Amino acid sequence: IAMLRCLSSPVAGRTVRIISAARQSNRYVRYNPGRSLSVPAGSPGSVQPTALAVPSSQERDTPTPVVSSLLTLSKARLSLLVVSTTSTGFLAAGYPALASSPSALVVASVGTFLCSCSAGALNQIYEADRDSRMRRTRKRPMVTGALSPEMAKAFALASGAAGTASLAAVDTTAAALGVANIILYAGPYTLSKPVTEWNTWIGAAVGAIPPVMGYCAAGGGMLDPPAVALASALYLWQFPHFMALNWMYREDYARGGYEMVATNDPTGERTAGVIVRYAAALSTIPIICWATEITGVMFAVEGFALNGYAAYVAWKFKKSRTNGNARKVFLCSLGYLPCWMMLFLLHSKTWDGEDEKDGVGFSIIEGTANDIQEFFFTIRDAGRDLCLHEAVINRVSGEDDSVNSEKKLNPGGNDGGRRVSGFYGKQTFHGCHEGDEK
Repeated sequence: IAMLRCLSSPVAGRTVRIISAARQSNRYVRYNPGRSLSVPAGSPGSVQPTALAVPSSQERDTPTPVVSSLLTLSKARLSLLVVSTTSTGFLAAGYPALASSPSALVVASVGTFLCSCSAGALNQIYEADRDSRMRRTRKRPMVTGALSPEMAKAFALASGAAGTASLAAVDTTAAALGVANIILYAGPYTLSKPVTEWNTWIGAAVGAIPPVMGYCAAGGGMLDPPAVALASALYLWQFPHFMALNWMYREDYARGGYEMVATNDPTGERTAGVIVRYAAALSTIPIICWATEITGVMFAVEGFALNGYAAYVAWKFKKSRTNGNARKVFLCSLGYLPCWMMLFLLHSKTWDGEDEKDGVGFSIIEGTANDIQEFFFTIRDAGRDLCLHEAVINRVSGEDDSVNSEKKLNPGGNDGGRRVSGFYGKQTFHGCHEGDEK
């Protein structure tokens, strides 16, 4: 209408009346370049529009409908999030695993992505009818018919087989976990969604497995402390994340016939209770990691601040169970996970002093792989430079080095009772009484 106002007043007025008449009769005014507008009977006249240059689909720099549909079928964005947890698991194994085979990280990530795509595709194939009832999912390719069932099944099987083969090339345990996750997601989880609320707990187990796959791909064991810590964190994290999502779309899930906590919780008290309890449980993981010497103490300190905000938005939702507060919980969970994983790697003790252990160091590899390792260490050191605690340690370390230098020049002098101990590969000191031999 704004553009039509540029025309002469009689033409503009007549055109606006045509559009208004078409809306009132619930009929659309169909536009065909070079032809007059189709006007409902009884409408006052028509206007000959100027043909517009519309680029053809070949001229548009966008994916083809089939590629776009396959990406939607595979839940590509969710699969990329899964890959990030697998990569974190791989890096949590420490420097030697990455130094010995950097390509293993890439292969394991690709394999995980393909397995996740397979599980997502099988899920959508089975849930096509229920997805058609929900506003959030009614544009999925199995609902719109953009993909045939045969093509979707072929894609699911091909991606699953390729993903398993990729993981098997790195580690057989990781491959077995990949197959198990496809089965668990496409089987018990998908089948239980219309039956029981416990489907969320089954789905949380699916999300906890990928970091263990990455850790095993790096040569670690499924029950090693870092793998257990990562799996536990991922398992607990999913409840605030998905409970908030379920509450926002509770009416949509009810239309689809799904049994969710939110669909059976008119007041939201149970949903809020689950969010608060699991947010509280999640806040204990950094402390446990420090107590079991998986990470340094600063992970517990920084984790306390991170979990403090997560607990705040969870408690706010409990006090006022609105969609707006649920969205805050959901958005907080999206930012929480990458921050948590970065802090975990930053303070992980498996990366401390690896260049001095058992002769493992940058000299173990040469060329491009060496550059990758050096680049990773540079990023990690840059992150530590931003840490207030590390800045204090470095300053104290510099003062301690000065004291040691003076002591070498003056062996009989008094150093104030300072003793040096290693921490995160840095140097710090602890006060002790002069003359104390312990």
